[in-house]
Amino acid sequence: MAERVETAARRGLPALLLALAVGVVGAIAGTPLVTAAGALGYLAAAVYVLEPHLDEIRRKHPADFATLSVLAGIMWLLGSLTYLTVGLATASTPLEATETAGSVTAALLAGFLVQVLLGALTYLVPVVIGGRAAVQGAMTELERGAPWRLSITNAGLLVCVLPVPSLVRVACSVLVLVAFASFLPLAVRAVLVARRMRGMPSKPGRPEPVPAHRRIRAAAAGLGVVVFAAAVGIAADPAAVGISTTDTGNVTASGHTTEVEVRIEGMRFVPDVLDVPLGDRLVVTLVNTGTDRHDLVLANGARTGRINPDETATLDAGLVGGRWTDGAPSPGTARWE
Repeated sequence: MAERVETAARRGLPALLLALAVGVVGAIAGTPLVTAAGALGYLAAAVYVLEPHLDEIRRKHPADFATLSVLAGIMWLLGSLTYLTVGLATASTPLEATETAGSVTAALLAGFLVQVLLGALTYLVPVVIGGRAAVQGAMTELERGAPWRLSITNAGLLVCVLPVPSLVRVACSVLVLVAFASFLPLAVRAVLVARRMRGMPSKPGRPEPVPAHRRIRAAAAGLGVVVFAAAVGIAADPAAVGISTTDTGNVTASGHTTEVEVRIEGMRFVPDVLDVPLGDRLVVTLVNTGTDRHDLVLANGARTGRINPDETATLDAGLVGGRWTDGAPSPGTARWE
């Protein structure tokens, strides 16, 4: 097994470096297809290098936090490279390619890098301490809540990389941060326990593993926390998922259409307040004069897609009703902000 790992690493390293060079050249030249070729080559080389390790995991079925965290990180790496390759190959403009590359940043940093780092530290901290009893005590501390932490981390990250409302993304990112940060107090406890147990006789045999049903329950609890956080985010901003927060049931259609042009300037909508007669049909022409892609979401759930700079989109918001807000200009008018 060790020979296969060494051989794969020795042969795969040049391929990784070559693919990375191709991707960098394509990015500098502003050619998405060349960058996609580099990403595809890197993905293929990574699979070749990692295959012996994955084969070992399939045979041993590990359940400890260190191995599962590293495995999850590898899955995020492979998934990110696959998404990046497809996104770059299908990008019609350099701007779309840039957005595709930026969208995998969180997955690579949090999903891959941090999880691999925490997995490695979980294995290395007890080894550095030394002593069988001390190592067992430290490992017990570092394994606390492992299924729960892994479940929250990966489910939360998955929600964060999906096209979800900003409040949902914020709530889930906080959960992921808490799961990551929980390693620090556990590491401190592991060191303290190891020092106390250094020189003490150890228990014979291998430590008793946590029963599978307990690990599954803990992982399910973590998943439930993520689902609850996402539900709270949606409840706080239902319009972001197309759920109307306005009431047009008692509004009589006027038969008139109000057409308004809204420009995007930097991170602002101009104008940022629309005064529309109740019962009118509202049609908004969105003009993106900024430098980034943007969209427009109204309180009744109507929304445009994301549009590029210098592009225009038309949004039919439907019949205008809604609740009164402070400062509404006059009776019979709805203010949309």
